[in-house]
Amino acid sequence: MNIKTALTILFISFTLLSQAQNPAQHDSLIQTMMKDHITPDNEQGVSLINAGNFESASSFLSNQINTNESNASAYFQRGVANWAMSDTLSACRDWSAVLALGDTEMFNLLESRCHSSMIIENDTIPAKKYKKMFAKEDANQSSKLLVDQMPEFPGGQEKLAEYIFKNTPKHSGGKHGTVYVNFLISPKGKVLFPYVAHGLGKEYDNDAVKLVRSMPAWKPGKEKGKAVYVRSSLPVRF
Repeated sequence: MNIKTALTILFISFTLLSQAQNPAQHDSLIQTMMKDHITPDNEQGVSLINAGNFESASSFLSNQINTNESNASAYFQRGVANWAMSDTLSACRDWSAVLALGDTEMFNLLESRCHSSMIIENDTIPAKKYKKMFAKEDANQSSKLLVDQMPEFPGGQEKLAEYIFKNTPKHSGGKHGTVYVNFLISPKGKVLFPYVAHGLGKEYDNDAVKLVRSMPAWKPGKEKGKAVYVRSSLPVRF
């Protein structure tokens, strides 16, 4: 058994004990935060959670996420359902996704319910790193504080500009402006959790997020020679 596997087992065991003592329906912090994460498209999921139908809630919210992978509220509520079902690791992954989508309200929840760990895929990011990563509204400035070598689009900035120009949908007679999309670049170069930080309107925002999500893998950022998660931002001009 390697160290990473052992730590994962320890994490699950310890958090399952915590969950048994703090079920979601009686957890004041979670209940308070739920009120801030209710949207028209996830009201059914909230109703199912409140009724104790956690498996149905998780299934419904998973469908919402599949429809819109930037749906932070659905991730949050699914995390609550997973927490209530004693699936603490999945709950913390969902709440980490909410943070990855820009909601720094998750700092307190990850610290108190997930042992100060942000979990993305199979990687664990400690509080010291993820708080710096999300400390500033300007993702690029925040990233430069964290890494020695920034991520790079295949072929560099010129190819990135070319990719954006070729793949940005043309809206005849529409608005002119810029949508700013924030996202994470994983240690493998994958683009994860793109979301609109500043938009022009639903149609334009959706197109910008789709463009960013469809990008090929980047050359990952590095800190002390090791590939790491980096938060970045991209302007998509219409």
